[in-house]
Amino acid sequence: MLIAYHGAGGSFMPNVPKYAAENAVEYSENGGGKALINNFTAAFGDAFDKSVHKITNVIGEGEIVIGGIRFIIQQTADAFDIEIPEINAVYTHMLGHDCHSIVAGAGHADAIIAQLKGYIDRDFGLILTSHYTPEDLY
Repeated sequence: MLIAYHGAGGSFMPNVPKYAAENAVEYSENGGGKALINNFTAAFGDAFDKSVHKITNVIGEGEIVIGGIRFIIQQTADAFDIEIPEINAVYTHMLGHDCHSIVAGAGHADAIIAQLKGYIDRDFGLILTSHYTPEDLY
């Protein structure tokens, strides 16, 4: 299991190896992800699983093979994005064409646009995200 950004829900599949970049661990345990977990817990109480996944394997940027599947880890400010060459897909955390995309000003909008243009230039066929359904690029 690859854990990026706010890693709540630690009771789900507890015995499966958990992979994350060091900055993603920090984000979930002490940073902005921890703040989100605390806010979700305050809003939803015991209905929300506030436990944080325990990372068993810290990974870095670049290629990694997990379960026979090749992934390419791309470091981000808070965690990481994931390319999955075998299915011509990329995972990025915060994206939704008509819902739940956080754009924190003009500079951030420009960065998101550049990222999406990069996906088009690299001819990815599918974008996976934690905040929306899978989307193709066209």
